[in-house]
Amino acid sequence: MKLEEITTAVIEETVSAWRYGQQIPSALNDLAALNKIGGSPDGKEQTLRDFITGLVENQVQQQRDVAGISSKPIIESDKSVKTALQADFQSKHKPLTGWSAFYFRYLSPMALSVAELAAAVPLSTRQFRRYVNQGVEQLTHLIRQEEQAAQKQYRRLRLQRFIPPPDFIRLFGMEEIVGDVVTRLTKADGPRFVSIEGLGGSGKTAVAQTVAYQLAGHDSWQGILWLSAKQERLTSQWQLEKIDNPARSLEDIVTRLCHQVGQENLAGLPVNDKLNGLKPILSTQPHLIVIDNLETLSDTQALLPALFPLAGLSRFLLTSRHSLRDVGFVHVLPLPQLSERASQALIESELARHGKAITLSPTIMASIYQALGGLPLALKLLAAQLGEFPLQHLLDGLKSARRQGPERLYSFIYRHTWRLLSASARRLLLTMLLVSPDGEDVSWMKLMSNLPTADFDDALIQLRRYSLLETAGSLTAPRYRLHRLTTTFLQTEVLLQWREDADTPPYPSDD
Repeated sequence: MKLEEITTAVIEETVSAWRYGQQIPSALNDLAALNKIGGSPDGKEQTLRDFITGLVENQVQQQRDVAGISSKPIIESDKSVKTALQADFQSKHKPLTGWSAFYFRYLSPMALSVAELAAAVPLSTRQFRRYVNQGVEQLTHLIRQEEQAAQKQYRRLRLQRFIPPPDFIRLFGMEEIVGDVVTRLTKADGPRFVSIEGLGGSGKTAVAQTVAYQLAGHDSWQGILWLSAKQERLTSQWQLEKIDNPARSLEDIVTRLCHQVGQENLAGLPVNDKLNGLKPILSTQPHLIVIDNLETLSDTQALLPALFPLAGLSRFLLTSRHSLRDVGFVHVLPLPQLSERASQALIESELARHGKAITLSPTIMASIYQALGGLPLALKLLAAQLGEFPLQHLLDGLKSARRQGPERLYSFIYRHTWRLLSASARRLLLTMLLVSPDGEDVSWMKLMSNLPTADFDDALIQLRRYSLLETAGSLTAPRYRLHRLTTTFLQTEVLLQWREDADTPPYPSDD
C-alpha cells in the first residue's frame, strides 16, 4: 500500500464504521504491517482492528507513563470511562490528550457519545472533537511509520531469499574489504564485475555473504541472486562423474538466473535465447548477481563474456580461487589472510560456541598463528579440535603439513577431525558428497544416509560441532552442504583409500 493512501479520512472512516457497526472500507486491508500480526486472509478485518487497537492502546499507556499517570484504569462502566478520560486531560500532556480522546471516542469497549465525553473533561463538543482529530492525525502518522518499516523489512527479506544464511556469528578482520566491495558495487561508475580471490578456506564466501546482506538493506536493488557454481557429481555408487561439457555449466548458470528472476518461461530455450531474454531485465534493473566458487566451472572463459552484456545496471560479485586478472572487465580484490589478532578473536569465538570460554595466551596464539596462518576455515577446524588432541601434537603436525602447501595443511586437520567422528557421523558426511552446491534439507539427508533418527541427530550435531557443514537455504528452511575443501578431502583420501582397499569401509563400526 502506498504511504500517501494512508490518510486521516481513511482512518476516521474505518474506525467510525467499527463504532457504528457499518460496512468496513477495504482501503487499509493491504497494509504490509498487518503481516506481522498474522491471521487468515478471511480475517483481515479483525486483523486490522487488532492492529489499530493495539497501536492506540500502547500509545495511550506510554503517554500516561510520560505524564506520570502510573495506574492503569479499569474500564468497566460509563463512570470509569469518564474518570480515566478526565485524568488524562488533567495531565495537560498534549500527545496523551489526543490519543485518549481518540481511544474513548472510537475504540473503548464502553461507547459514550461525543457530548458525554466532552462533558466529562469538561469541554465543549467542538473543542473535544479537535482533540479527537488530533488523535486521528497522530494515528495516521504512526500507521505510516509502521507501514514504511514493514515494507522495508518485507523488501529486505525478499532481497535476501536467495542468499544462504551465514554459518558465522561475526566476520573477524574483514570489515575493510567488505566495505571496499560494497563501495565498488554501489558506485555508479564502479566495476560491473568484482572478483574476491584467495586460497581455499580464506573466507571468500563469508565476505560475499556479508556484502550481499548489507546490500539487501539498500533501496536501489531490484533483486539479489546467488548462484553456487556446479561441481563434480558423485553417483549413488560413490563414483565421481565429471561435468566435461563446457556449454553445460554455462547452461546451468543461466538457467538458475532465469529461475531466480522469475523467468521460468525461458527454461526450455537455448542458452543464447535465455541470455537474450535476461538482458532486458538485468541490464535495465539493478540486480546483484553472486557466483560463488567460480573456479569449479570448466568454462569460465566462455561464461564471463556471455554474462557481460547483462551487466548494464546490474553488478556481478564473483568468488574464485583462481585469478581473473586476465579478464579485462573484472576488478580483482585479493583476500588477505587474517591478522594474528583477528585469528585469535575467531578461535576464541569458536571455542566459546563449543562451550569453552578460553582466552589464549600470547605464546600459544603465536605458536598457532606461526603454524596455521590466518585462514578462517583452518582456524575454525582447529578450534573444534583443541581439547580433543594435545596442542603440541597439533602444532607439530600443522608445521610439517604447512611446509608441503595449503592442501596438506587442510588434509592434516581433516584427518584428525575424521578420527573424532562416530561411524554414523562419517556415514552422514560421505552422504553429503551427493549434495548439490545449493545444499539439501534435513529430510533428504536423513533419507539418503539411512540412519536411525537418534543416530542421525547425533551425527548432525557432530558435523556441525566440527565445522564440517556449511549452511544454505534460509533461516526458516536451512539446507546443508560441504565446503569444497571438505569435499576434496573425502574424495582424495577417504574414498580413494576405500577403493584401494575394498575390505575397509569408509565408516567402520564404532565397536
